[in-house]
Amino acid sequence: MVTKQLTKETGTGGKIRVTTEELVKQICKEQGISVAKLAAALGQSRQNFYKKLQRDTLTAQEWQEAAKVLGVEFDQGFVLPDGTRMGVSEKREKRTVLPLMGSTFLPGKAEETVKQFEDPKLQEIAWGELYFFRAQAESCIQSVEKYQTSEDPILRLSADMLSTFANFTLGNGKEAQMARKDVAQILRKYLEKEEDPETIASCLFAYYVTSVLIHILPEEGTPPLDRYLSYLPVGQRLFAISMLGHVAYLKGEYARAQGSTHADYYYSNYTRLAYKSVGITDKTTAAGSQLDDLSLMEHLITHTLRTGMAAGHNYKDIYQDCKNRLEAMRYLQCTA
Repeated sequence: MVTKQLTKETGTGGKIRVTTEELVKQICKEQGISVAKLAAALGQSRQNFYKKLQRDTLTAQEWQEAAKVLGVEFDQGFVLPDGTRMGVSEKREKRTVLPLMGSTFLPGKAEETVKQFEDPKLQEIAWGELYFFRAQAESCIQSVEKYQTSEDPILRLSADMLSTFANFTLGNGKEAQMARKDVAQILRKYLEKEEDPETIASCLFAYYVTSVLIHILPEEGTPPLDRYLSYLPVGQRLFAISMLGHVAYLKGEYARAQGSTHADYYYSNYTRLAYKSVGITDKTTAAGSQLDDLSLMEHLITHTLRTGMAAGHNYKDIYQDCKNRLEAMRYLQCTA
């Protein structure tokens, strides 16, 4: 009879082969308990337990009971072709859009956080996020592009969101718009199903992000994102709340609340301001370098709007602040 060979992971990520008996003895030694005491705790005689170890006939239930006695975690399962683990003691890691955004970590620990994702597909999305935040747009696209045709809506939405902004950064307007359209199609699909509020919340989050942050208001009839906030993970929810403030400004609600009689024009005013700063009148006819500059200007406007509203500044002062910052940015670009 050939004894089954198990593996034991080393501290450096390598693996060594051990028999069931060797493995149990090693764990007992590390946990400070004898094999005889482990057998007794499991209600078995020392002799009978040793026979099971030598013949490798421990059941999954006995492994789990032994793990509880030893104070360790039992992990037995299958590894899918994509690297995802599914087993007795593990559950598939819950997937969320832009997982890195929803994570908490100390400054300088982003890469370490990405490596801690157990789901290999989520980890690749998280790498895409990190590449984008590091201004590595091409690496971002390479990391997520295969998920733009995924059957999993969470992976696909995440990939589309990152592709939208990474491609805009690179001046690839056509590819960016294709990713935005895919987000809209996924949203319509799940709104028609009306069966999973969490997935609808993720779809709406992706749709608002890929629209509002490039100064495009959601289409008429789109469900309000605030109705689904409670279904979003905390990190994404906080980002969504700040983004809703930007939606309110684009719709003129912030200016209207301060007494403006021309609030409905504010969205078009900011769009014209951004276009003028890079010398274009229409995105579809803009050159790649102009689209790159436009993305930068739109991010600057978004930041100025958020900080201005948070500070309670008058809507006219916020607009003038945006104008001044764009002019300063253009001056720096011309003199660089």
